[in-house]
Parts: sequence; C-alpha cells; structure tokens
Amino acid sequence: MRALVFQMPDHGGCRPPGVLRGRTGARSAARLLLGTLFVLLLMFLLALIAFDLWTGRLWYRSVGFSSVYSVRLRTQSMLFVAFGLLMALATALNAWLAYRLRPPLSAMSFEQRHLERYRTSVARHRAWALVAVAMLPGLVAGAAAAAAWKTWLAAANSTSFGSTDPQFHRDLSFYVFQLPWYRFLVDFGLVALAVSALTAALVHYLYGGIRTQGPGRLLSYPAQSHLGVLLGLLVGLKAVAYWLDRYSLAVKAGADRAAGGWNGVGYTEANAVLPAKAVMCGIAVICAVLFLATPLRRTWALPLAGLVLMAFSSVLIGSVCPALVQQFQVKPDEQAKEAPYAARNSAATEAAYGMSGYVAAAAPRAGALLQASPSASPSTGTSSETVVKAPVAADDARQRVQAVAPWLRTGADPYQVTVGGRTEWVVDGYTTSDSYPFAARAGTAMGGGAVDYIRDSVKATVDVSTGAVALYQWDTVDPVLRTWMRAFPGTVRPYATIVDGLRSELRYPQELFVLQQHMLGAGS
Repeated sequence: MRALVFQMPDHGGCRPPGVLRGRTGARSAARLLLGTLFVLLLMFLLALIAFDLWTGRLWYRSVGFSSVYSVRLRTQSMLFVAFGLLMALATALNAWLAYRLRPPLSAMSFEQRHLERYRTSVARHRAWALVAVAMLPGLVAGAAAAAAWKTWLAAANSTSFGSTDPQFHRDLSFYVFQLPWYRFLVDFGLVALAVSALTAALVHYLYGGIRTQGPGRLLSYPAQSHLGVLLGLLVGLKAVAYWLDRYSLAVKAGADRAAGGWNGVGYTEANAVLPAKAVMCGIAVICAVLFLATPLRRTWALPLAGLVLMAFSSVLIGSVCPALVQQFQVKPDEQAKEAPYAARNSAATEAAYGMSGYVAAAAPRAGALLQASPSASPSTGTSSETVVKAPVAADDARQRVQAVAPWLRTGADPYQVTVGGRTEWVVDGYTTSDSYPFAARAGTAMGGGAVDYIRDSVKATVDVSTGAVALYQWDTVDPVLRTWMRAFPGTVRPYATIVDGLRSELRYPQELFVLQQHMLGAGS
C-alpha cells in the first residue's frame, strides 16, 4: 500500500489567502468602528450645540429680548458661513489649480520616487483630501469671523459723530466704527492669501512643480506663475494695510508717549511716520505689480529685488528715520514741538470722556456721587447673610443686563430704588470705544480693557422679584448708543418713557465721576 502524502501549496513566500482575507476583514472592521465612533461623536457635539442654542433662545424669550439673541445668532452664522466658505474655497481652488498645473513626470529623481507613494495615497482619495485641506482653515476663519460680530454690526450701522479729526479731517465714526472692520478684512485677506500660497506650494512640491534636486528647472513655469500671482495679491493687500496704518496712527500711542496715555499723531508721526507709511505703500504697489507680471516675464528677479527693497525701506524709513527725528528734532525742544499736538489730545480727551464744560452738579442726583450705594455698604447691624445676598443679587442684575445688551459695559455698583411699589436694581450701562482719535486711554472699574471714549448712555432696571430687565436711553446724543440702537431696534426704550418716579432716583455714576476726575487731573 502506498502512503498518501499531502503537500501544502507553495504561495511563493506570501501569506495564505485565508490569512490575507482575515487581516483585510479586521482592517475593514476597524475602519467601520472608527467611522461609527466619529459619527457618534459628531452627533453628540451637534446635540450639545443645539441644546445650548435652544436654552439660550428660551432664556432671552423669557426676559423679553429674543430679538437680541436672534440678531446676534443670525450675524454670527452669516459671518461664519461667508468667511469660512471664502477661506475654504480659496484654499481648495489653489490646491486644485496647483494639481492641474503639475508637470509630466518622466525620469524621476530620488526625491520624486520618494514622493510617489504619497501621490499614490492621495490619488485614491483625491476629492476627500481636497475637502480635508480646505475644511480646517475654513472652520478657523469662520470662527474668527463669527467672533467679530460686534465689529461688523457697528460698521454696518454706524452713526455720524458730526465732527472730524484734526489730522485727516474724517468723521470720527470712521475711526470708531469703520476702521476696525477694514482692518479685520485686510487681516483676513492676508491670512487667506498666505494659506493659499502655502497650500499651493505644498501641492506643487508633491507633484514635481517645485523640486529641491535634479536636472533642469527646480521651479516649473506654471508653478512660478501661480505662486507669483498669489504673492502679488498678498503684497498688494499689504499696500492697503500700509495705507490704513496712516489712519490707525490717530488712535495709537506713540512709543515715547505711551506711558503718559497719549494717543494720536505727534510731531514725529506727522513728519516722519506718516510720510514713511505713504512711501511703503507705494513700494508695496510696485512689488505687487512686478509679481503679478510673472506669467508674462517668467522671472522673479525684479519682484524679489522689490521685496528686498521693501524690507530695507521698512527698517530705514519706518523705524530708523522716525527715531532720528524724535532724538534730534523733538527732544531738544520737545515742549514747543509737541505743543500743538498736546492741545489736540487735550481737546479730544475732554470730548471723549464727556468733560467739555464739565460741571458735576449739573448731573442727575449729583449730590449722591459720594454716597455709598445700598448694595455696597449695608447699614450697621445687617446680618452677614444679608450682606452676602446683596452682592450676589447685584452681580446677578449686572449679568442679566450684560446678557441682553452685550455691547454695553455694566457699572460695578448697582443700587436699589423703589418706584410704584416695585423694588428694582438700577445698573449703569456705558457705551465705550478704544478707537476714538487723539483721546488719552485709561483703564476703568468696569473691566474689559482700557478705553478712550465713554458715556453713561443707558440706565437699566432689573426687577428684584421677577428678574425682568428694561433698558432706557439716558444719553440722547451719543452716536455709539444710536449705532447700537440701529443694530438692535426696539431693545432700548426712548428717554421720554422713563417715568418721573424713576428719573428722580437715578444717580450720576460714581465710577464715571472718578474716571473723569482722573482724566482732568492727568490733563492738567
């Protein structure tokens, strides 16, 4: 009888098909599990966001300010979508264009052979890779734009101040409302172009348009033209930034005057920095034109020379020359040189802090200025529990007012009044700005950073029993308040609706009085 001999099939050193199928199935199961976890996490995050939005809407509706919530949410959503899409489309478009402009790969260098595996991986999921590349900068840009919702609303609803600055003769609303938004747009454009250029350069490198070794050109003509146009747009937008920098000088403190709180154009800024900004703007325009001409000239020699000139001029004209003017023209006779600009600063500061023709006794209930409010100084014999409850209730009143009027800074010392048998907290609402030209800047007791403009524009009441909030116009001429009343129509009641019993109880804010006294002392 012959023995039967069984021989395993020879797979040429490869794993048996069963093992391969098992491992492939394990990978598929792992991908399915990860995909499921991702979807569940995404659904959980969306549920949290939806819950937060719904509870917020219910709260605002309960206090009668649902329109504030709607305007804010609508504005933030619009900005998020608009700027997020702009950034995502700019990134995706330039990545796609860089791919379309890829050179044919014939004899590949070691560098290109090393990159081949990455190209192969991208080729299998090209559409998803493009979406992923565009999504991250789009989300970041959308979030940044949504955070600037107040800047946009102020610019879109700006109200004229009826007066102009002494240097550029523009209405003050340009600096307070519009200039911050213009700066945001320019900064967004610079970031979008920088991200697009970086993305395009990476794609060009991946597909051989940019090489670091090998024979021939290391930068293909299509890649050179593509990047040249992007750099031209970037430098052109930098020229716009230089031009806006001229106006920004009116709301910034010079280096030698920052310690004194001075803002605006001084002798050095007027005679050195302003001309330097204009020159830098002109140089940037020339550099931008040279870069934009790259598709025609097929060389970066002149644009790069222009960039070197731009960098050199930035140091020499933008820094060295102003320092020399300050050292050798201003300091030897500083008082005489700066006198006209100091007068501008004093006049602007008086107007910005409401101190023109300042008479404290003319304010409502001015005699109460130095009286401590009930919430801050409970009478002798009051229990510690009552003392604790009073500050907590006062803080709750402030938070309610801040929530329904996020464009206000609330006073640090609410006080109670009784009108018509109802007890209410009164919270002072201040409209502020940090962009009032030439005015000195100062910190406040209300928090939120330094300001160079402030008005006691709104008196807010919070019912002690129900928590109901009412906002009343107190300053009828404040352009900042009128701007926000346009942005949130119907939220601030007109001055005429304040009942006599309440009007007689309203006080001139002690914290504003102290700030004005400080500014008067600083300017004397």
